[in-house]
Amino acid sequence: QQLEILKLKARVKKLERLNKVVVASTPISAAKPAVVDVSTPISSAKPAAKPKEISWMQEEALI
Repeated sequence: QQLEILKLKARVKKLERLNKVVVASTPISAAKPAVVDVSTPISSAKPAAKPKEISWMQEEALI
């Protein structure tokens, strides 16, 4: 387990280093659309909760 943790930590450090290089090379204006992309999965995740509510109500109706 400790070996796996060390491997993961090393991978995280490597990725963070790569991300710093990418962030430094990309202009701020190019980073703005990424914020919009992050908000879209949240809105698409909301309808997924509704069928669960419906099935819960159907179970109560059966009782």
